[in-house]
Amino acid sequence: MNANSAKKIAPADEKSGSAAESAEDRATKTKQLPDRVSKAVTLEYVRQLLIELRGIAQAQGEGTLVYLLEMSALEAQECLKVHRFNTELID
Repeated sequence: MNANSAKKIAPADEKSGSAAESAEDRATKTKQLPDRVSKAVTLEYVRQLLIELRGIAQAQGEGTLVYLLEMSALEAQECLKVHRFNTELID
């Protein structure tokens, strides 16, 4: 890792409502998810986060990261489809 790739990201101003602040809020909420939150809700949340991260990576011109995040979002979507299908079989 070179000096340029090891740059620290400064925390954003609290008044700005930045992406870093909202990501921190989401991380806190994720840790506090009650046990009753369904797998479907969790998978959809993960998929949405991956899509948001993909947009950030794309804005920074990180092609490989964009690809990996897109593939991860597609995998989360497929997991959600399988989960819903299996749930319908059981019901």
